[in-house]
Amino acid sequence: AVEATWRSALVHTRGVPNRDLDRRYARLHTARFQDGALARVRAAGVAVQQGRAMDVTHDADGSTVHLQDGSTLGASVVVDATGGASRLLRYGRGGEPGWQVAYGQLVEVDGHPWDMGEMVLMDFRAAGEGRPRNQAWQEREETLPSFLYAMPLGRNLLFVEETVLVSRPGADMGMLAARLGHRLRRMGI
Repeated sequence: AVEATWRSALVHTRGVPNRDLDRRYARLHTARFQDGALARVRAAGVAVQQGRAMDVTHDADGSTVHLQDGSTLGASVVVDATGGASRLLRYGRGGEPGWQVAYGQLVEVDGHPWDMGEMVLMDFRAAGEGRPRNQAWQEREETLPSFLYAMPLGRNLLFVEETVLVSRPGADMGMLAARLGHRLRRMGI
């Protein structure tokens, strides 16, 4: 299920020398990973049921997942891996949760500045560096920092992503897309 690997992952921060984590990093091929996981659970005798979960209830005997077609599934443990917008997720007291938000693109480019054995795990340098600054842009970057994640998949192919680790409310995708565009233009991409 491994699609690509890099010998090192780089971290860039403002005013500090670049750091090479000196460890391999891999990108998984989502479809191959899912197919392999499904094959392994079926081989282990796990019953696989396809459906859309609409609700989950819990009692002393376990949990019941209520599906869109009206059927139910009983379980001792329910794992919801659908993300923060899940209809099964309920928040307790204590205010709004923090969200990690990322905007990514697979892009064809004329070239890029990275060695094929390197990927950028986190580049925290300001996305707007090297462009004319205005007060609003500077305030947004200072109050809601983001970083670049970049995986060279070939001399002319990149997966890039602008990520906010946590924000309340979740960061705006349009803002992240604009930051990613500014950052890539600043780098000559």
